[in-house]
Amino acid sequence: MKLGEKLKQTITELEQAKIAGLNAQAAADMEKVRRERADTKDWLENMKEKIVSQIEAGKVPLVKVENFDRKKWVRKAVKGKAANQDLWNDFNQYFKSEGLSITYSEGHCGMGMKDWINMTATVLPERPRLGGFTDKDRFGTRK
Repeated sequence: MKLGEKLKQTITELEQAKIAGLNAQAAADMEKVRRERADTKDWLENMKEKIVSQIEAGKVPLVKVENFDRKKWVRKAVKGKAANQDLWNDFNQYFKSEGLSITYSEGHCGMGMKDWINMTATVLPERPRLGGFTDKDRFGTRK
């Protein structure tokens, strides 16, 4: 691999991790960035498996995100501002391709002691199909 290709790959990884600025990029620990990305990817894959298995079992899926760091990351990801946002986008795109939308809502115990994020799936509404138009459709009947 040429040096230019290696640097391009490194910069791409730093951008995915939302590390901007020359000083921050130079100081970044690439192994840590890669580890965090792999950890996030594994976590999202686990969430996907839980949701899919619940649907396949004939249940309405519900997965709770209780870890503080994960909740923080999900909140940022929903706004499009999380590190490794592309992983989140891929996660949502998978479900969209299956005719589903993942929805997120805040949950809490009601006593102020514990909170979490509920993740569930909803069925996407059917989109109207737009077929080809004929002159008759476009201009009405000709006499």
